[in-house]
Amino acid sequence: YDINLKLSYELNDFLNGFGIYEDSGTFGSILSENNTFRLELDFNKHWTIVKTQKITLSSNTSLGYLSDSEIDDFFYFFGGGMPGLKGYTYYDERLKGTNKIIQSLYLRSPLFVERTIPFFSSFFQHMTCGVVLQAGKFESEFNNEEIFISKGLEIRLYGYNFYAYPLAINYEYHLPDNNKDGKHYFKLLFDF
Repeated sequence: YDINLKLSYELNDFLNGFGIYEDSGTFGSILSENNTFRLELDFNKHWTIVKTQKITLSSNTSLGYLSDSEIDDFFYFFGGGMPGLKGYTYYDERLKGTNKIIQSLYLRSPLFVERTIPFFSSFFQHMTCGVVLQAGKFESEFNNEEIFISKGLEIRLYGYNFYAYPLAINYEYHLPDNNKDGKHYFKLLFDF
């Protein structure tokens, strides 16, 4: 398991319109304070469910809190896309707020392990297939605090490129609550 905690105080001067400065008589932007404490906590835990089959379960809990509930929504947490609920777009209006909680569960099973399968200049050694279930809740003065669900499938492929460079390929497909407009995610990692 691992825990990541980020606690900060933000000093934000945010554009609130344009006007004339009385002291100098010039035209310019008017800034308003949007200062807040920001807390972000990510907790990951991994279990081996069936040791002989190497089936694993991974849990990720992501929490976020802003102390100023009246802050401009530009500074809110956004809960869609790759860092959030993957079945939704990043800036989905329903998935933003001053507080967030996202729970993700990944159940993975290997398709093959410790093999050497050549493919052009790459060699693949491991491949896993998994299912993903995510739930999230976002609180602000604008939304009704409902719980959003995302479900998906993932395929992961590990190996080496040019005999020495680590290679990881990840493909995921996720659907939101309404099972419409699924999202595709593709990651290609070298030297991780």
